Amino acid sequence: MNKFRKHTKMLGAGVLLIAAMLWAGFGSTLQAQDRVAGVNDPARGNGVLVAGELYEEADATGKALAAYRAYVSEFTAPIEAAVVTRFKMADLYLATGDAESRRTELRQIVSIDRQAGPERTDVVRGLAARSALLLCEDDFRAFDA
Repeated sequence: MNKFRKHTKMLGAGVLLIAAMLWAGFGSTLQAQDRVAGVNDPARGNGVLVAGELYEEADATGKALAAYRAYVSEFTAPIEAAVVTRFKMADLYLATGDAESRRTELRQIVSIDRQAGPERTDVVRGLAARSALLLCEDDFRAFDA
């Protein structure tokens, strides 16, 4: 495995992503994420998403959120991937008990959908609708309390 690791630096980003998935399959999820995070070319966006997923699998929620935050701040297009990632972040914030960060992500999804124009897809529309509903439910619970 060390021999394999040493040679991946010479390979393209796509091969590094495949290598990361192999490391994850061998139980080296955190090491796989470290390799993916080092990818610095057009595949980097996918690499950052894979890194976040690998962190989630390793129950490293804080690191997963950091990877996802990096993705949504650096890769704003295509908006569908950004919205899906933000919705995933909202779920992670809910799991960690960070209600304010969750609400921030849900509001951001609604805002992105509102400004999407021709980039608006059914997925974006659906997640924005769910986000708006979740925000309304939170407001209703606060009002009802």
